[in-house]
Amino acid sequence: MYCTIKINEGKKKRGRPKKIFDYSSGNDVIFFNNFFDDLKRKKIPSETINIYNIFNDIFEKLFHNKENNLIKLKKIEEHPILNSLLNPLDNKKENKNNITCDDIFISYIQYLINKTNKDYFIFSLSIILLLRECINKYKNIELVDKLEIIGEEKNIKLPNFTEVSEGEQIPEICNEFLTEFLPSYKYFGLDFLNNFSEVKNLVQHFCFWLYENNFTSSKLIVNNKNI
Repeated sequence: MYCTIKINEGKKKRGRPKKIFDYSSGNDVIFFNNFFDDLKRKKIPSETINIYNIFNDIFEKLFHNKENNLIKLKKIEEHPILNSLLNPLDNKKENKNNITCDDIFISYIQYLINKTNKDYFIFSLSIILLLRECINKYKNIELVDKLEIIGEEKNIKLPNFTEVSEGEQIPEICNEFLTEFLPSYKYFGLDFLNNFSEVKNLVQHFCFWLYENNFTSSKLIVNNKNI
């Protein structure tokens, strides 16, 4: 929940988003285990995935594109997730006690590489990177608001939420990701609108993966009544 005692100019107070997901303690094991059996997601054994080329292409589309309202980065090494995946030895985390959202995103992307085909990996990677941007957009505002309330917002450079926080709160932002963030930026020029059902499927799968790996105590199911 946002603290809305004081909102600076340029900050948009958010209403309750349309519910696409509900929290659930139900059993979605079949959905999870069979997810990559679908032909559009299934791994092709003979296919080679050039990670470097894929990362560079997505970086150019999302973070080096002036039309997208995302942080503009000059080179791929400036992106924490992509840089860590391309240089795992150089970016090996020494303190493993605190697993951050960024650590979790990296693990899920590595998981996807071994599970799916090239086209679906490109699709999935784009969604996961945008979900990270969405979390930081909304959660960073929360952090600033809290600092304003206690009068400590001046001269404090805050890290991104996903760089320092654990993954428990990731599922709670998923409805806003689908109903506010992606549509507001016209799906970043990607073909997400025509594949909206698959975007929902992947987000649900990711959250179930979080739950199965004990990164969150929340599990999502699609709320068909409100779609």
